[in-house]
Amino acid sequence: MELIDILEHLHTRVTANRLLIENGHNRQEVMNSLFDHSFDAYNTHLTRNVKKLAGYFLVEENAPYNEFTQGLQAIMNNVNDMDMIEYTKIEEQSLFDQQHGIKTSGVLWPLEMEEEINLEKWRYMARYVPSPVNALRLLFDHLPGLGIYYKDYTFVDVGSGMGRGLLLASHYPFKAIKGVEIARQLDAIARNNIAVYDHPGQQCRNIQTYNMDILDFDVMEKENRIYYFWEPFTDEIFNAFLLKLLESVQLIDHKIFLVFLGRPYPALGDSDVFKHRDVLITTDKATANDYFLLFIYSN
Repeated sequence: MELIDILEHLHTRVTANRLLIENGHNRQEVMNSLFDHSFDAYNTHLTRNVKKLAGYFLVEENAPYNEFTQGLQAIMNNVNDMDMIEYTKIEEQSLFDQQHGIKTSGVLWPLEMEEEINLEKWRYMARYVPSPVNALRLLFDHLPGLGIYYKDYTFVDVGSGMGRGLLLASHYPFKAIKGVEIARQLDAIARNNIAVYDHPGQQCRNIQTYNMDILDFDVMEKENRIYYFWEPFTDEIFNAFLLKLLESVQLIDHKIFLVFLGRPYPALGDSDVFKHRDVLITTDKATANDYFLLFIYSN
């Protein structure tokens, strides 16, 4: 994996230049020394993003050697997470993309994306990985049991990525389907997928994607909504978004469902408004031994 290769190479370069970093040498000169021509063999935008992130911590933050190398190791550990690798292997066996002539599979980390990384995206964005097909179908099939009439609800995929969740939702007669994705590259792929996806089983073609920060998304529309999450960002971002939702239900008479694949955000445990309604055990494996769970809350 190229991301791991370039991070390991940077770690080696940092180790070789340890004395320059520890002895207070000019940090910009250290950066120039680290990113020599040996990085020319790597993908251009990947090198650019890694260099920009390294520059922030080494030059702007003047991070100590140990702190910087520990940070690099933490990034490599995340990318090498065995559960994610196992899920990726399982995901690769899915025929969803091949059957429909689209692209939604794969794992993509913020550093790998073509758009230039910034500190805010680095701190708050999660990796892209598509939701498992069967888990989404289980969720959609289960909604009537919660008293939900599809035609009365808009489905919102928070962190919609390449649009798999939007396409699967289109097989149910929702009022509308919306995706919110901060990564421009992923949103562009999703728009293309929506344009080419043409299935006789689709019951909702009112699909829109929004390339924006979720905190800029309009939650004040007077419509019932189902928000779906698979850990698209940090707890900090969710907490801020939850405050917006709480304000919306105070000002607008509408029903809101929150659905979480994997784990619900901790802030919901303290909410007096959004209460736990149900939990579903999916047939999709998160790891070799564990299955995904879906947690459902509503006001």
